[in-house]
Amino acid sequence: MASEVLAEAPILERLPVGIFTVDRDWIIRLWNRTMADWTGIQPEAALGRALGAVLPHFSERRYLSRLEDLMEGGPPVVFSYQLHGELFPDRGGRGPRRVRYCTASSLPQAGILFAVEDRTEVVALVREARAEVSRRLAVEEELRSALAAKEMLIREASHRVKNNLAMVVSLINLDSDKSQDPGVQASLADLASRIDTIALIHELLYKGEIGAQVGLDAYLEKLCATIVEAFSGEGLEVGLRTRLEPAFLDLDSTLYVGMITSELLTNCLKYGRQPGRALSLEVSLQRKADEACLELLVADNGPGFPGEELPSSGSLGWSLVTMLVGELGGRIEVLPGPGAATRIHLPERRKEALSPQYR
Repeated sequence: MASEVLAEAPILERLPVGIFTVDRDWIIRLWNRTMADWTGIQPEAALGRALGAVLPHFSERRYLSRLEDLMEGGPPVVFSYQLHGELFPDRGGRGPRRVRYCTASSLPQAGILFAVEDRTEVVALVREARAEVSRRLAVEEELRSALAAKEMLIREASHRVKNNLAMVVSLINLDSDKSQDPGVQASLADLASRIDTIALIHELLYKGEIGAQVGLDAYLEKLCATIVEAFSGEGLEVGLRTRLEPAFLDLDSTLYVGMITSELLTNCLKYGRQPGRALSLEVSLQRKADEACLELLVADNGPGFPGEELPSSGSLGWSLVTMLVGELGGRIEVLPGPGAATRIHLPERRKEALSPQYR
């Protein structure tokens, strides 16, 4: 019979798996050394005895009904530790309870073969992995919350800065209204325009439209529209055309480019006027991959620069443009007419060249 063959197979004694068999009368016919080591029940105390007498839980109906199907050649049955951890005693009951899974298989015309695996270490590793995953998820959630709080603080700070700058502009406008000197009024208007250029960055930050990496194209689009709108109340017919390729810079560089654009565009609006003729403006931003640079073009259809040269460096606006272009490591190029056209060549800053806060 199959149980007799198994009982005489010495290899089963050396397996690191608990093996025991019962015949059709529910008598234990094989009890290997691993079962003895795990349970403390020696072979002489198990062999020849009824299964329920050695392992009492198997006498319960919920187990017995499943085993009866095996006696008739039914499919294998698995008793998991989670649901059936009490089936096998631990030797001496020392230390944490072992995790053992049992698979019962039919032995045709002979009885049932039980194979018991010790999965304590595997289960412990799984539990540790789950605990680590839970810990990391908790840390990730904390980081998300901290990041959200940081973003909220940045946006709130930007909102306050924007409001403070707006107040400064209002004070400048009040002084401008009190002055009777056109030169003073013009200077104060230029100053207010420059402050508005800075305030626009903080407005976009507050609204969450930009992050540490700024969409330069979107910023310039809004900046140009704001500047042109400011001059629209002076009875000047202005047409603005923008061609802005997507580009991303850090906040400081974007602010510099914005101030450069503001100065050039304001000059076009001031000095490009001609009687009986609408003023056309063009602002473009293009990436030159072969030169690894960005090209900013600001042009109008006005009378152009005298002698196709830059205005005197004594002009505050052009001095500011020259200084900012130098800070960005770029260069200025005046294009031939008609109209005034200025092209700024700006080296494109690679991500790895930015400071850590912008990466």
